[in-house]
Amino acid sequence: MRQPTMPVSRGTLRKTISASGAIRGARQADLGFTAGARIERILVEVGQTVAEGELLAEMDSTLQELALLKAQNAYELTGASGSQAGSGYSPQL
Repeated sequence: MRQPTMPVSRGTLRKTISASGAIRGARQADLGFTAGARIERILVEVGQTVAEGELLAEMDSTLQELALLKAQNAYELTGASGSQAGSGYSPQL
């Protein structure tokens, strides 16, 4: 059986593929935080590749800083009253 033939010419060869679907990253992680706070700055872009340990965002630390100051003040007050009790100090009422 004889195969059909066609003349050949020089030109640009183009191949197009059409498809539909969703594109996902090879690895994805859900993030969770132990302290609730507002995000102050996002340091990466959507789709950007990041390395392990890389800082992704900065959270507002105002509430944590206030809690630290409160705890430090309570500790100092407790320490002061504890040292006074051991030295025979007796406050006048």
